[in-house]
Amino acid sequence: MHMRPSWPPGTKIAVGADWIEYAGALEAIDRRFRSFGYQLARLPILDYADAFLRRSGEEIRRRMYIFRDPGATEICLRPEMTIAACRAFIAEHGGARREQRLSYIGPVFRYDKPRPGRLREFSQAGVEFFGAADHAAADAEVLALAVEAIRGLGITETSILMGDLAVVKEVIGAMPLEPRTCEQITSTVWRRRAVENFLASLQHAPDAEGPEPTGTREVAFTEASRAITQELITRLFPQRIGSRSVEEIADRILERLALASASRVPSELVELLRRFIGLSGPAPSILAVIELIHKELRLEAAPALERLRARLDRLEAYNIDPSAITLDMGFRRGIEYYTSFIFEIHSPALGPVSQIVGGGRYDGSRLFFFVRRGSRRKKQSINRFSLYIAQAIDHGSHCHRHTILIKIG
Repeated sequence: MHMRPSWPPGTKIAVGADWIEYAGALEAIDRRFRSFGYQLARLPILDYADAFLRRSGEEIRRRMYIFRDPGATEICLRPEMTIAACRAFIAEHGGARREQRLSYIGPVFRYDKPRPGRLREFSQAGVEFFGAADHAAADAEVLALAVEAIRGLGITETSILMGDLAVVKEVIGAMPLEPRTCEQITSTVWRRRAVENFLASLQHAPDAEGPEPTGTREVAFTEASRAITQELITRLFPQRIGSRSVEEIADRILERLALASASRVPSELVELLRRFIGLSGPAPSILAVIELIHKELRLEAAPALERLRARLDRLEAYNIDPSAITLDMGFRRGIEYYTSFIFEIHSPALGPVSQIVGGGRYDGSRLFFFVRRGSRRKKQSINRFSLYIAQAIDHGSHCHRHTILIKIG
């Protein structure tokens, strides 16, 4: 009996016409990157495991392929390429502030549950724009390049979702709220149920009197406290606890602490918060509402709002209609290092899991801290996006047709 060869779950092979189609898609993406002035960087497939563990905590270990080399050093197959791109920039410029455009295309490896469009070995393509002096121009350039890259693959029916964490922090920070309350809201704004529970608690919390309590009030729901809590849970309970992930357990613990430590806020202010966080619609319309909220708060200096206006203007220069972009003030991607502009591109042709591109802008010092131990953290604005390129099979009624799907990296 002839035995068919098999490969590990979450991997694919491509032979003949299938490989030509797949390789052609990669080349088309690279041509788009080069047309915008991005230099292709070859980045190692093997990397030090702690570069990723220090950034994301021990929990990510379960989704990585890690082994010890003969020298007893923990090495991994890279799960993504952003940190390696930052390393490449540091190797060339020492972290000095200067503009550089890097691109990358290559295989990455993640231990995910295999499902349509999601493999354990797949190709990732992306760009990193370091040190842009004009943030709004860089934001528009990266988004326009993402649109061009997927159009180059023949995907034309798409929608763009945009958020802006800097505008969120600017507006909420101008409200008469305690600093820790602002931090709790901005840290959880993307978790709809959690932020609604917290806002409800602000209306019903007892009035704060006397000296401020210590302890739980200080740890409530900051990014640092989330990372520390996840690390403690992972170390204390190395085996999975029930059906919840470590992230879910940590967030639930911190949510309860935040609710317990809330101070009363006037109902009118809570309603303004709800109105602002719930804003979602065509970008020009939402921008007009945000401008009115700025007037209500008497915000004279509003650099984040000015950058948002400029970004939408710049996108028009790339023939991207701002009214076709959904601007959502409650939108935040599930990657913590983004600090301002964020976006996703979706394609309804992919069904319920429709996201095909994701990216935004982040403060490079947050990543440089993890890739350059012992160095001084330097302010460095970085714009980026990445594509997850995987072979998939389109199940027709009579045949299997090989296609190229692009998913978030």
